Amino acid sequence: MFKNLRPIPKLLAGLVIFVCLVLTLVACGDEGTTPVLTPGAVPSIGPFPSANIESVKKQWEASLNQSRQKWEAKNITSYDLQLAFTDTSWKPITLFHVTLKDNQVVEHTRQLISSFAGPELTPGPVETNVLAAGYTVPGLFDLAQSLVESNWTEGETIFKIQFDSEYYFPSKIYLDNEHYTDLQKVWEVKMFKPL
Repeated sequence: MFKNLRPIPKLLAGLVIFVCLVLTLVACGDEGTTPVLTPGAVPSIGPFPSANIESVKKQWEASLNQSRQKWEAKNITSYDLQLAFTDTSWKPITLFHVTLKDNQVVEHTRQLISSFAGPELTPGPVETNVLAAGYTVPGLFDLAQSLVESNWTEGETIFKIQFDSEYYFPSKIYLDNEHYTDLQKVWEVKMFKPL
């Protein structure tokens, strides 16, 4: 087909084919609604139509309860956990580190990391053990439960939970809004080590 073409037209023809291929792939791509399956097999897609919101919430509650029971059956009372919290793309990432011994917070720190290639920011330790308790495994279950129970907006809310395959706690919680770029919130466990 391209035998009789000079080098420049061959290049141009190849470029046109490449552009057409890229445009086809973009047009056929998904819209960020890829299902994420959890141990409870709850498909997490969003935004949700109002008719499905309550059904999806019930599925998440059942999955959370099942995972919480599996976590509690492990009977892990002492561990190190590092959690990253991202609240929109232009605010710094907050890293929380907590150490528990016999289900009591014995050490906790908070560190801000710029989401850009800028300097590290350090606000110091979390002020109280009450705040630090929110960044423990039970705190992650409570956070996920409160987000499931919160008001979801029809056709806008995107919500996902991923569970740790070995310990069953929520390892990543994702909440977003289809129409606004500054409402994304992500909690992600970066490190977990039983002591």
